[in-house]
Amino acid sequence: MDKLALLQQTNRPPRANSIREAGHEFEGFFISYLIKIMRETVPSGSLENKAGQMFYSFYDQEIGRLAAQAGGLGLGTMIEEYIEKNSSPTDKIPLKLSPSLADKNLDEAKSLMLDGLNQQRHAVQQEERR
Repeated sequence: MDKLALLQQTNRPPRANSIREAGHEFEGFFISYLIKIMRETVPSGSLENKAGQMFYSFYDQEIGRLAAQAGGLGLGTMIEEYIEKNSSPTDKIPLKLSPSLADKNLDEAKSLMLDGLNQQRHAVQQEERR
């Protein structure tokens, strides 16, 4: 049974809690991704093998999660406020997404975020060359 079907079968928390959790989860992912990208800019340490890469991957995820839990960058709060401010009363009805639509939306969001980060990295590299 896939995760989407499992979520649809279980009782969902109130919408505000779901939005808050999703915002903080996204913020944790974003922070861990930033840490991963920053780690790529410094010389490698003694953990250059696959086990070291896996360790740093888990470490970055945990740091991102804890940072978001402690307040993080405020991104989770901004997402929550934006959704609450811009949602209409009809949006308050829980949505049921098909697995293919959920995957498509997730892929689009990842793609947009990676494009933005790549553009920022390119701009920083251009600035460093000057």
